[in-house]
Amino acid sequence: MDEGVHESTEPDVPAAQAIEERDWVLLAMGFTRILWSIPLGLMLFTGMISVRLTQFFQLPSYVLGGVLYFWGIITLTRVHGLSAAWRRFLMLGVFLAFLLFYFGPFVFWWMRRPATDHFAINLFGLAFSFIWLLWVVNRLAEEVAARLGDVVFIIETRLCRWSVVGFMGLPLLVYTSYVTLSAARLDQPLSTLILDLRYIPYIHWIFAAIILPLTLTLTILWKTRQCALRQLVPAGSR
Repeated sequence: MDEGVHESTEPDVPAAQAIEERDWVLLAMGFTRILWSIPLGLMLFTGMISVRLTQFFQLPSYVLGGVLYFWGIITLTRVHGLSAAWRRFLMLGVFLAFLLFYFGPFVFWWMRRPATDHFAINLFGLAFSFIWLLWVVNRLAEEVAARLGDVVFIIETRLCRWSVVGFMGLPLLVYTSYVTLSAARLDQPLSTLILDLRYIPYIHWIFAAIILPLTLTLTILWKTRQCALRQLVPAGSR
């Protein structure tokens, strides 16, 4: 071998794979905004407070939670160095933000005119979009865990996102299918078959099952934020 020529024993890493300090800061900021957007949106949704933009147009205040989520997901789009799957799920996250903005006003109007089937269908659309969103943010957290090589964290994110499907998505799908098919079979308006939640058997257990994946998702988002912040600490100080 010629003098002056040095072979490296380390594998070549494409420049795009390197995550800089700026990227870890963006990851922490993005996941923090998504983390707080979920309880904010739910809190405002249960209160059903409206924001009057003009004399003739009102905006549901829980859309503000969607705005915070959108801000967080856009922040994450500025992060480089993760896999191609990261970019795909980010674009899906952006799409879901627009779905939330689309369905939001319909649900607000349905609260005032519950006999309108079109508004009721959009209510289900909002619920499915929110569940899909929880699945996506857990998938994004899994990409960060994979980049860090944290096997335990990867398993946690996978369990969490599938708990979203099992405890939220499937029950809602069954309920929506039952109500829709019953309305078609009985030739009745959809709105007449949507049950008051207070009269659903074992509703307290159902709420507990729904809260579980929601709480786990918030925990995963917090842990992802903390993992990103730890990367900003010098290795010798950890």
